[in-house]
Amino acid sequence: VISLLSSWFLPFWRDAWNVFDFIVVALSITALVAEELPVLSTLRLIRVFRAVRLFRKFKSLRIITNAIIGSLVPVLNTVLILILVTSMFAILAVELYHERGALQGTNDFKNFYFALFTMYQVSTGDSWASAIARPLFYDLPPEPGDMEQDREVTDYSPLIFFSTYTVVASLILLNVVVAVLLQNFQNCVDQDNNNIRMEATEKAFRAEDLAPLDPILMSLSAFDEPFLIERYIRLIFRRLDTNKKKKISWLDLAAGLREMPFSPCIYFTVDDFDVFTNDRENCDQDGNLDEEWFLVLFQDQLERFY
Repeated sequence: VISLLSSWFLPFWRDAWNVFDFIVVALSITALVAEELPVLSTLRLIRVFRAVRLFRKFKSLRIITNAIIGSLVPVLNTVLILILVTSMFAILAVELYHERGALQGTNDFKNFYFALFTMYQVSTGDSWASAIARPLFYDLPPEPGDMEQDREVTDYSPLIFFSTYTVVASLILLNVVVAVLLQNFQNCVDQDNNNIRMEATEKAFRAEDLAPLDPILMSLSAFDEPFLIERYIRLIFRRLDTNKKKKISWLDLAAGLREMPFSPCIYFTVDDFDVFTNDRENCDQDGNLDEEWFLVLFQDQLERFY
């Protein structure tokens, strides 16, 4: 409650960990009030999951947890595709091997549900070749004392059928799930590093006065790739160049920066413009700045900002 009131409600709900705490505490209080309800008493066990908050204190655990949570939707999409593919192969298996499986004395392909579980077993690699696929090469079960090399193969279709499913399900789709997890793990690492850098920058801003261009430079510092920084700077110039002259004056720069949605608002004075352009040495005779010099000067400001 203290955390909720101290953050004025809205910021509290923006933090997923706060929402998690609220749910756990609300269920615990409800279970204490209504102890006679067995369902609510069982819900009190949810308090054990508060130990998950320890993940927030350790960077490595926090990154792994965020990666898993962030991967839920992409992984579920991949799993849905895997289920659809498995269902298609299960339907085919019932049509192709239902009667042969009955002759072999197995229920692996008795109906769709049996076949679906059998295909799941194949995807896990649990003795599918010897226990499921190999008997289907023959029409009849082996007689006592028969050696497998002495039996005559009557159908080679299980070789193609199960090999195709194994490649699609086990080697492709399951690896796609791993790839999604790795991609989200890398994204979480980058996001965590960016957050740490932004927090350090904000602390530095609170410790000393802001320079006029610091709000923009703080946004640029979040980019790691030089080409993204250059693109961002050129977009800023084109937004400031409202007259499409491919040159901007101090008035264009001051008015444009003031209208941009940065916090705090940027007020760029004539003196700031002189410092930015090295006493207008980088301007033309009319005191205007072209795009290339704007890019060079902004990159120089960004290097000093770092």
